[in-house]
Amino acid sequence: GGAIAPLGSGWFELSRGAATTRVRRQVVEMDDQGTLDVALDKALTHRLLVDAAVSTPEHVSFRFADPAPAREFLARVAGPCVVKPTVGSGGGHGVTAGVATPADLERACVYAGRYTEDLLIERQAAGAVYRLLLLEGEILDIVRTVPARLTGDGVSSVGALMRAENRRRVTAGGAAGLGEL
Repeated sequence: GGAIAPLGSGWFELSRGAATTRVRRQVVEMDDQGTLDVALDKALTHRLLVDAAVSTPEHVSFRFADPAPAREFLARVAGPCVVKPTVGSGGGHGVTAGVATPADLERACVYAGRYTEDLLIERQAAGAVYRLLLLEGEILDIVRTVPARLTGDGVSSVGALMRAENRRRVTAGGAAGLGEL
């Protein structure tokens, strides 16, 4: 019963009757800048979740210039880790998963360090990523993200396989439930 109208620059206006709101990606008008800033500060978010007794992956914050705490963490935990900038990025930018060796850690720190000096390493959990949309404590929506996969054909390069998969996804028009790789 509602309508959606593109406004440009990624913004849309949603309306139903006299009620309207504007949205862009995951941002809605009720998100004040302070809420967004807290959500984008991964170290602060971890601390607030721990203080609220919400289970979080084991993690350590560290500085790009001093990766010793991250090296110690990686040596101590079993299994792969994730390295990410604590602030200055979103949507997975600067994030490296599958960090299992000191060389992996060094590369991940360089990538994450493009966004900020403050970094975070955490134990990687196996499985899909879930994003929950909550309003006043009620879950409105859940989006499940599964890792991208390609199956080789024994002939094509990885780049050619990715281009073919992206064409398939675009042609599906969202029906595949997937974005481009």
